[in-house]
Amino acid sequence: MGQPHPLIAELVDERRRQELTQEAVAALAGLTQGCVSGVETGRDARLSTLLSHVDALGFELTLVRKKDA
Repeated sequence: MGQPHPLIAELVDERRRQELTQEAVAALAGLTQGCVSGVETGRDARLSTLLSHVDALGFELTLVRKKDA
């Protein structure tokens, strides 16, 4: 598998910065550890799972128009 998407890499980095395990994020997000792992490895592309994961870390996702769009 290639490099993770920058968003996924940032989620993993933030989880580690907060010294949280995947299990801890799962508990905060109302997910299973397997779901958190799926997000972090790029296997789970469900938006609802990603949003729960992001929220559990204290962030929110926003859309920003590309400069060339």
